[in-house]
Amino acid sequence: MGTTSEAQENTNHNTGVPNVHLITLLFFCINFLCATQDIAVDGWALCMISQRNVVYASTCNTVGQTLGYVLGYIVFLALESPELCNRFRSVPQSEGFVTFSGLHYYNSNRDLYSQLKLFFIQNFQVFCFSGLLFFLSSQL
Repeated sequence: MGTTSEAQENTNHNTGVPNVHLITLLFFCINFLCATQDIAVDGWALCMISQRNVVYASTCNTVGQTLGYVLGYIVFLALESPELCNRFRSVPQSEGFVTFSGLHYYNSNRDLYSQLKLFFIQNFQVFCFSGLLFFLSSQL
């Protein structure tokens, strides 16, 4: 999606009208997967945190979400803006330091690497994993 988004701009090539149904379907799937991951990570974090540190779980979650918002929206928009980035360059360019497709390419590779690392290297405890699956199935 990231590599073709700037070239296609999600338009219907016959009429030039944005393909709203495709964009809606893509964002629904992305939001659904993000919500599912949020539930799974919360359950996994509760299994990993010791009993005396469970009280800090909500604080860590809030700080992480705030930092993610700042990095994902504010910093990205600043680094993607050619006007702002050209202030720090000796030769002006038509793009910022980061592009939309470049950011998605980087994030997808980073996420794939971290998921594979967790799958192959992390030593899961059986009771924690089965409790997480029970928690997820009870949410459906």
